[in-house]
Amino acid sequence: ILLPRGDGPGVAERVGDQKEIMAGLNGVGEIHHLQSNYSVAMRFFERSLAIAEGSGRKSWKGRALVHIADVHRLQSRYNQSINLAQKALALGEEVGDKAVMAMALNTLARVYFPRADYGTALNFSERAFKLFETIGDKAGMARALLNIAGVHGVRSNFKLAVDYCEKALALSQTSDRTIYATALNNIAGYYSAQGDYGRALEYHQRSFQIREALGDRPGIGQSLHNLGLITRATGNYRLALAYFHKALEMKQRVGNAGVTASTLSSLG
Repeated sequence: ILLPRGDGPGVAERVGDQKEIMAGLNGVGEIHHLQSNYSVAMRFFERSLAIAEGSGRKSWKGRALVHIADVHRLQSRYNQSINLAQKALALGEEVGDKAVMAMALNTLARVYFPRADYGTALNFSERAFKLFETIGDKAGMARALLNIAGVHGVRSNFKLAVDYCEKALALSQTSDRTIYATALNNIAGYYSAQGDYGRALEYHQRSFQIREALGDRPGIGQSLHNLGLITRATGNYRLALAYFHKALEMKQRVGNAGVTASTLSSLG
């Protein structure tokens, strides 16, 4: 796509072209990522990485590596994810790119959490939050706050977890509706853990409506499953069964084996 050196634009303009191409590839990759089309997302992110490596720009390479690391994380390939995220973090630190550093730290936090290394996850999340705050990235700040909330939640500090989620809600309301829906979903989970099913149901319904409007298929499946759990807990077994069947249908369409298994377990 770059024009010939002799007749085309100067170096700065060619760099601009490369940056736009990378942004396009990453944007398409992120859409497939959100829809759980991981193999397709990976192809776009790897093309972005190839451009970054060809350009010699370490910030670009770091950003591409974070995207690829996150795809590995979502497929439970944690060692690959950690390796790539650490490389991205090192590149960000080398050139002083706080955005890349924050993204890498956030991904690392989300890898260590499912491995039950909550102290490390909390440390990475807090470092990511400070960097996102420094650069004024509200969506990034909200993501980091949700990670922090998750650590407090798993430690049964539910009030503190809800407080962090509410801060994430405020930050993401205008910056990122996907994160906003996740924050609502997580607040519902913390209320449910405390036996407050009325408030949990309210927050799950709000989250579901936003996810449905966004066309967030993995999110819709998760919300349907959670609505099934709440209605089952309140004794409305017929409605719970309907939610679980809808969740199973959505999750099979998305192809997430882990959550499909959890829904089948709920049906059983």
